[in-house]
Amino acid sequence: MLRIHHLHPMVFAAGLILLSAPPVDAADGKAVQLAQSQQGTVSEQEIRTYAAAVTEVRELSAEWQQRIQQDAKSDQDLQQMRRQANQEMVQAIRDEGLSVEDYNRITQISAENPEISKKIAGHLTQ
Repeated sequence: MLRIHHLHPMVFAAGLILLSAPPVDAADGKAVQLAQSQQGTVSEQEIRTYAAAVTEVRELSAEWQQRIQQDAKSDQDLQQMRRQANQEMVQAIRDEGLSVEDYNRITQISAENPEISKKIAGHLTQ
């Protein structure tokens, strides 16, 4: 029997999505400097967009966790289903108007900044 771990949907999605995000080229000083300067800032529009993306990702995550539990008969099935779930979550994030990189950046900022996290939570309950 396959063992499926239940994770908070945002963490589950962020973990999957982090795997698909391209690494920042450390040799490109401008990209690194820009990433550092933008890392701690999140606009109100980004918060609203992020909250909408999180809602979609949560729904997909719940659906896929259930599908995986019911239908994954082998490790190969499990890996294939996880890849498909990841692709759908990435597409949902893009459909909301965010890049995967911005989604991950805002996820990180919200984990470190309680004020941003509260703002996001406020949009999730609306």
